[in-house]
Amino acid sequence: SSQPLDVLVFLSVFFPSTKGDEKRESRLINKEGVTSQCVTFNRHCSVLSPTFAKENKMASQSELKKRLKALMNKPENQVCSDCPERQPRWASLIVPPPGSPPGSLPIGAFCCLECSGSHRRLGVHISFVRSVNLDSWKEREVLAMENGGNKTVNMIFEARLNTQKPSAGASGQTRERFIRDKYERRKFFDPDALRQFHERGSGDDSDDENSSEEEKNCHSHTAL
Repeated sequence: SSQPLDVLVFLSVFFPSTKGDEKRESRLINKEGVTSQCVTFNRHCSVLSPTFAKENKMASQSELKKRLKALMNKPENQVCSDCPERQPRWASLIVPPPGSPPGSLPIGAFCCLECSGSHRRLGVHISFVRSVNLDSWKEREVLAMENGGNKTVNMIFEARLNTQKPSAGASGQTRERFIRDKYERRKFFDPDALRQFHERGSGDDSDDENSSEEEKNCHSHTAL
């Protein structure tokens, strides 16, 4: 027989039925924080094993990480958003700046370890930092990364760039000053670029538009 769960929390939800049957869904949480689901129908309870619940969560993380990897494989995301460091493995979810429509998703950027520290010090009211490899991700966070990308972020926050970006070997102080100028003080920010981004819709589909335009031109030349 299976060992009883060491239950710390018991949550129960009652579902009335038009046929007079009773269905009750409960969640059991053990010391390790693993959730088991218990569905009671007409007083008969079936408990789904905690292993099953944990595997479902892992499968979900696997899918989310797969989407992140696809984003990281894009050429624009293979260099840090704030310096020339290659293969960034950290992500910054940038809070939508003033002028964004209500309910807008954060705009995600990939950054290197050194720059991620400066992003973290901006505070979560500006930037929320995650490790691509070490942290667990939520659907909304991955959507924020898909919503942005380094090309999009720099199009908005570096549209009026009038200074050199930090080099790969720049000091922490140099990085900090540039990143605060870019995201906190918004010295290089262009409201028109932000407006165009939201009018176009989330994500960067400019490449698709350019491809379509080139294809049209190709067809027109062929017709001639």
